[in-house]
Amino acid sequence: MHNCLEKHIEKASKISEEKDFDWEKVMEDCFCNMDVELDETERSGDEAAAEEAEEAERMMGSTAMVVLVGKEEVPQPDRADEKERIEAAGGKILNWNGWRVQGVLATSRSLGDRYLKPYVSCKPEVNVVRRSESDEFLIIATDGLFDVVSNETACEVVKKCLSGQIRRVLRRKPVLLRQRRR
Repeated sequence: MHNCLEKHIEKASKISEEKDFDWEKVMEDCFCNMDVELDETERSGDEAAAEEAEEAERMMGSTAMVVLVGKEEVPQPDRADEKERIEAAGGKILNWNGWRVQGVLATSRSLGDRYLKPYVSCKPEVNVVRRSESDEFLIIATDGLFDVVSNETACEVVKKCLSGQIRRVLRRKPVLLRQRRR
């Protein structure tokens, strides 16, 4: 991903000036390129094995969280229209142990996952945020964390780690785990 992104940034830099740099286009081109690369895997000469591999690949996919931190800007995800986009394509958002596309995938944007196209898109969600002096840190996490941890708790943990409190607490109170046999 990083090599692909570097090529797209270089290409876009040659086309536009810094103030007119289109982060959304750069990220979209990169992610779509990665999605195509996932479909272009080599097949062996064995027809049965090739069919089996193709079916497995149809079901494979991955999400990617990419954050570029510049001196003045941070491109970030921000889309409120996902449900409408999915339903317009004929898909559904179902609550099956959490909200899921077609009742399967907990994210609406993914690389691969061909069996869920066009409901799941490879196009990234991009938002450019101006940095400020008050910025302390950036937490990069998926729904797996934020399904169980609030923003406030996540920030508290990071602040404690950055201040060294976690290290000091662990040094004072060693934890000993033992398996008891009965």
